[in-house]
Amino acid sequence: MATSNISNTILDLSGSAVSDVVVVARLKPGPGFRIYEGTEVASQVTTTSASTGAWSLTLEQNEPADPVDATKLGISPSGSYYEIEEQIPDAKGGLKSWTVTVGTTSQTLYAALVTTLPADVGPTYLTQSSGDARYSQLGNIGSTSTTAVAATASQGTASSAARSDHIHNLGSIVDSSTVELSSGLIRVKDSGITTAKINALAVTKAKLAYDGGNMIFATTAARDSAISSPVDGMVCYVTGTGLYYTYVTSDWISSAGQVLQTVSTFKNDIYTHSTTTTPSDITGMSVAITPRSTTNKVLITFSLAIGASGANIRVYGDLKRGSTAIAQPATGSVKGTWNTTIAATSSLNHVTLTYLDSPATVAATTYKLTITAASGTAYVNQDSFGATTVSGITAQEISA
Repeated sequence: MATSNISNTILDLSGSAVSDVVVVARLKPGPGFRIYEGTEVASQVTTTSASTGAWSLTLEQNEPADPVDATKLGISPSGSYYEIEEQIPDAKGGLKSWTVTVGTTSQTLYAALVTTLPADVGPTYLTQSSGDARYSQLGNIGSTSTTAVAATASQGTASSAARSDHIHNLGSIVDSSTVELSSGLIRVKDSGITTAKINALAVTKAKLAYDGGNMIFATTAARDSAISSPVDGMVCYVTGTGLYYTYVTSDWISSAGQVLQTVSTFKNDIYTHSTTTTPSDITGMSVAITPRSTTNKVLITFSLAIGASGANIRVYGDLKRGSTAIAQPATGSVKGTWNTTIAATSSLNHVTLTYLDSPATVAATTYKLTITAASGTAYVNQDSFGATTVSGITAQEISA
C-alpha cells in the first residue's frame, strides 16, 4: 500500500491555535474502493488536532492507479478523492469541509485541494461492474486455480467464469440434502436439523415457550406437528383449549375436570360487624384467581366461624365474584349465600359451602364474603365471651 500525509494547522478567527478538533477524512470513490493489489481501503480515517492546532492524516494515495504497472499503486479505479472535515466549534469558526486528492508525496491540506470537484457518482461503493472487475473465479474450494483481480470487467472475468459460478461454487461446498438455495436465500432443510447437530446447551427453557417447564402450543394440531414421537409422561399446555395434556401409552390425555391451580386465604384474626342490616366485606376473607380459559370453572370452598353479641341474632351474608353476588337461593324474604342464627352469646356457628362458579373470563377474578346482622353485633372467629377460632376461603380452577 502507498500512503502520503495530509496536514494542516487549525486557527480561530483571532489566529490562536484550536486544539482537540476532530478531523475526519472520508473516502469518496468513483466506482472503486481498493488499491490495485486488491487490499480494501478504509472508508474513513479520524484524528484530533494537537495543542498547537496541528493535525496530520495518513491516507491512501488516490493517484496514480495503473492495472498493468504494479509499482504505480493507488485507489482503483481512478477518480477517487477524499473529503476532509474539520469539526471546529461554532465559537471558533465553525465546521469546515475540503476536497483533496492524495498524491505520491505528503502535502498540506491547501496544496492537496481539488480545484475542480469530481462528478458525484452517487452511492456506487460496489456496483455490478466493479464487482465483476474484482471477481475471482475460485472453481472448487481448496484448489489453487484463481483468476487475478483486475481493474476492469474484461480483465477480471475469465472466459469460463460468470456470475452464476457463485451459485455453482456454493453447490460444491455444501450438502444439497441438508441445505437449499431458495429465492436467493440459503435455507437449512428440515432434514439438516438432527439431534446430533444440536449442542446440548443450545436448546434451553428460556428459548422455548413453556409454562413451569411444560411446552405451550396454540392448538392440538400444532402440538402433534411439533412432537411427532411423544413419550409417556410428556406434558404440554394448549392455549386454544386451556388444557394440559399428558401422553399416556398411545394418546394425549386432557386435564378436563382436573385442578389446574389452587389459591387460598386463611383468617385467624377477629372481624367485628356492628352496622345492623348494612352488609360489609369481611376483611381477610377474599381470594383472587386468574383462570387460564374462559370455559374453565372455579370451585369455591369456604368455612366461616360466626358469633354475636346477643342470643337469637340472625347473621347472614353473600359470596361475591367482584361486586356480583353469586350462589343465591331461589326464594326467601332475607336471602344470602349463607344464613345462620346465633342461639346464645357463647355460641360459635361454623358455616361452610362449596360452589362451582363459571366466571367465563381469563382476567384476574376476586371472590369475597360479606356479613350482615339483623341486630346487635356480629363477630367472625369469636363469640361474645372471647372464645376464638379460624376461618378460610379457597378457589380452585377446574379444567372444562
